[in-house]
Amino acid sequence: VLSPAFSNRFLELQFDDLPDEELQEILQRRCDLAPSYSAKLVEVMRDLQRRRQSSQIFAGKHGFITLRDLFKWAERQPVGYQQLAEEGYMLLAERLRSDEEKVVIRSVLEAHLPGAKLDPSVLYRQDPQSLARIQRFLDASGVTDAARIVWTDSFQRMFALVKKCVRNKGPVLLIGGTGCGKTSACQVLATLLEQELRILNFFAFANLSYL
Repeated sequence: VLSPAFSNRFLELQFDDLPDEELQEILQRRCDLAPSYSAKLVEVMRDLQRRRQSSQIFAGKHGFITLRDLFKWAERQPVGYQQLAEEGYMLLAERLRSDEEKVVIRSVLEAHLPGAKLDPSVLYRQDPQSLARIQRFLDASGVTDAARIVWTDSFQRMFALVKKCVRNKGPVLLIGGTGCGKTSACQVLATLLEQELRILNFFAFANLSYL
């Protein structure tokens, strides 16, 4: 907050939120999205903003979704309401740590997107044939400890989400404890995409003494 004496040196311009009609037009022209999809995305955003305002007044209405999220969602070029819901869930819900908030995202998506049903327990699950092909490729590529990778549901979820972000050229920040599979997921994906992977290990030391 600027003092009155200092703020008087500037011309303040206030900008309100974009009207829904303009936002839909931006989504259609910038992201090449169908008008019906654009309208649904805006409906979902407004509903999530209302829910955030009413439940956590100090968190701000953009706690669930921002305009940047909306554009990322539209740029994934979903086909059909089911895929639209799945892309929205992966983008919006998977960054939340609270299961209750993930349920809110899921319910809003299913309410606004006709016929969409989301089941996180099967959303990222690979079929056995695909896993077998991936494992054979890893074994042939000589990946370190490839035979020891266990494709649990949590690892499949992590792998699918990282792969989705990389394919959409988005930055990825993996958060989790040591040994949960973050590095392994990146190594597997880099091998499958035949891309070089650089790993930098950082160590934090406390109470160092310098002579």
